[in-house]
Amino acid sequence: MFKSLKDDKGFTLIEMLIVLAIIGVVYFLVGSFFKVSEVVYREGQDQTVEQHAARMSADLLARQLRNADTINLFADASSLSGFDHYYYISGNQLIYFDGVTEMAKTQPDLAGAADIPAGLTFRITGNADTYFLEYDIVGSDDFEMSSKVRLNNIDDDDMTGVTTVGSVVGVTKP
Repeated sequence: MFKSLKDDKGFTLIEMLIVLAIIGVVYFLVGSFFKVSEVVYREGQDQTVEQHAARMSADLLARQLRNADTINLFADASSLSGFDHYYYISGNQLIYFDGVTEMAKTQPDLAGAADIPAGLTFRITGNADTYFLEYDIVGSDDFEMSSKVRLNNIDDDDMTGVTTVGSVVGVTKP
C-alpha cells in the first residue's frame, strides 16, 4: 500500500545543487569569453579607424606637398607668413590652410570617429637637387606611421635658410 521512499528513483537536492553550480560556472566562463571578445573587437575596430584616418592624412599631405615651389617648417603655427598653404595638427585634427580658409581636414567616412591623428612631425632631408619631406603621424593608440615625399620643385636655392624640423609645414604652390 505505501511505497518506501528508498525505492523512488530521482535526484537528491544535493545532486541538483551540484548541477546548478556546474551550469553557473560554465555560464560565467562562456559569458567572460564573449565579453573579452567584444572588448578586443572594439579595440581592433578603433585602431583600424585611426590607422585609416592616418593613411588618409598621409595621402593628403603627399598630394598637396609634392609639387610645392617653396617650403619651410615651423615649431608652431603662429610664425607663418609668406606661405599660401600650411598644415599642422591641432586638437587631434589635421588643420589645412588653403590660402583663404583654415579648415580641419576630415574624411566623410570617419564622421563621428575619434579625431585623428594625435601628432605630426616634419623633417626635410636630402641634398643637391633631391629633397624629401619626411613626416611621422602619431596616433592616440601609440602607433606611428612614417612617410617620405619627394619635393619635385625644391632645389638647393630654395633650401637657403629653411628650417628642416618642425610640426608645421608652410608651402607655396605653383
